Amino acid sequence: MKKLPFLFLILSAQLFAVEAYDPYAPIENGYDPSLEVPWVEIETQVNQLPQEENLKQLRVDKLDAMPSGMRFSMDLENVTVSDKDYVTRTWFVVRSDNAYNGTYEGIRCATGEYKVYAYANPTRSKPLRIVKMPTWKKIRKGTYRAEVARDYICDDVRPKSEHAVKQLRY
Repeated sequence: MKKLPFLFLILSAQLFAVEAYDPYAPIENGYDPSLEVPWVEIETQVNQLPQEENLKQLRVDKLDAMPSGMRFSMDLENVTVSDKDYVTRTWFVVRSDNAYNGTYEGIRCATGEYKVYAYANPTRSKPLRIVKMPTWKKIRKGTYRAEVARDYICDDVRPKSEHAVKQLRY
């Protein structure tokens, strides 16, 4: 019987030692992680190949090592910058007189990632190939994607406005 009061004393001490949660208490440093809104990507649909007249040739130093005659272009007329998920989406095309390879990509400036949604090659029997399960990949330093993101699409960790991208000098 002597153990019962001792056990009661230990349990009551633990109850009073626990700090009560106060949902109205001031937040340290003004940051409340419960107010964070998780990032959600909008659905992206690719319906057609880029139009030749919309492709603007860009100077990209990382492509200088390619064979002569190769050109890098971006569809500046149909570039989109979503205000919902902050992703810039457009066509990129690398071509020469006898080669043409295009990718419809999204660039997420906040995380330094890209995603390929579709591939294009008008000389193939199926010129537009949609990627079934596209995934975000890190943009590697020293690549043309890193240069395009830095020089043409991103303003640090935010995308440039759609208007600013369409007005690029190339």
